[in-house]
Order: sequence, then C-alpha cells, then structure tokens
Amino acid sequence: MRRNYLPLAHLVVCGVVALAACGSSNGARCPEGREGKPGVDCPACPEGPVVAKAKKARTIAADLLRLDKPRRIGLVALSEDGMRALIRVEDATVGSYFQTLPFVSDTALPKVDKTFMFDRPTEATVKAQAMKGFKAHVGPPSQVNAAGVSLLAADRGEAVVVYALSNERAVPVIELPRLVDDDGRKSDVTMVKLAWDPTGARAVIIHRQALAADLGFSSDWIHVVAVPADTLPF
Repeated sequence: MRRNYLPLAHLVVCGVVALAACGSSNGARCPEGREGKPGVDCPACPEGPVVAKAKKARTIAADLLRLDKPRRIGLVALSEDGMRALIRVEDATVGSYFQTLPFVSDTALPKVDKTFMFDRPTEATVKAQAMKGFKAHVGPPSQVNAAGVSLLAADRGEAVVVYALSNERAVPVIELPRLVDDDGRKSDVTMVKLAWDPTGARAVIIHRQALAADLGFSSDWIHVVAVPADTLPF
C-alpha cells in the first residue's frame, strides 16, 4: 500500500464498532461540518495528518477467509508471556468450544493447540479446565500497549486496514480484504476486538464480515500479527 499522508479523520477507533456505520466504500466519514460531509455517528474524528513510513501491511488472502463456517469468536484471555490466547467460539456447524492458540509465528490464521467442547450447562466447568495452566494476564486485553501505541482500523474500500497509531503517526499492520457476495456487493465489516498481547509485540485482531446475499452469511476470523517495536517509527 502507498506510504503517504492519510487524514487522521479517516481512522476509526474500533471496539465492537461496525465500520459501515461510520463510513462507506470511500472510507470513514466525520460529523457534520468536517470535510463537508453529512453527519454520522463517528467514534473518533481528530485533527491532523498521519505518516505511514514502516513496512507494508501484512495482507490476508481472501481465500483464507472460508465461507463454510459461520461462527462467533470472543477473546477470553491472553497469556502473561504473550505467547497464547484463549478464545470462545460459537460454531454453527459443530457447536460451542474454547480453544487455546499458540502464537508460535507470525500467522495469518493462528494454529490451534487444544479444543474444549461445551454446552450451556457445562460452560463454566469447561472454561475452568481450559484455563488450567494457562497463566492468563491479569486484566482485560487492551487496545493500547504499554508504550502508548493504539490499534485502530480504517475502511479503505476494497479492504479494511488495521494501523498502529502514536502521536498522530500511523503504521499499517494488517490489511483485511472485504468479501464480495454473489451479487457483487462488498461485505459489512465489524472489528470485534483489537488488542495487543501483554508484551506489546503482537496485535490480535478479530473481525466479522457479513454478506447480504449467500443467505445472509456472517462469520468471525482471528488473526495474530507480529509488530516488532523496531519497525514502528515512533
């Protein structure tokens, strides 16, 4: 992607925020009076330019985003050493389960270590079993690391790009292609979770894409991207 000036107004702070609600295929929009566009409910719309001068964003191939597994993913915990994640998955085909994911490398789709199936009556017991020996980091996963670098996302039309942001400078971390349905319509994308591992060396991204066609398909994906401090020009 080009490493040029990107208006900071086009970056959207994302928790569980549908990008489509704060933008269009041309990017995020700002409240009335900013850039001459109609007002919308935009989570963040600060002033100033952002310079992206680091390495090119990691790009996820669209064919890795399988369309045969509708599921919801929740980030339960990250390990204290930043090397593992525990996630909760509701899978439309096989049921509900917890999974531990080892961060052994910079992987587009993390490998699975262990899977713990559960139903509603057994969820608490199975979660305790999955947490045994996990050594979870105390506190919820954070969108801002200890160095004050935030993770944010922006809709760039054909893709959604996650950035590392500090002092009005943004570096692209990962580019997520927007899926296209059988009628040629782009998906609606929601950033379910943006978080740093406790060491601040990896970004954990959970995103959801929904297609209007294909019987209203919607699914979540999780990605882990290494972000070495020496690659950030902050």
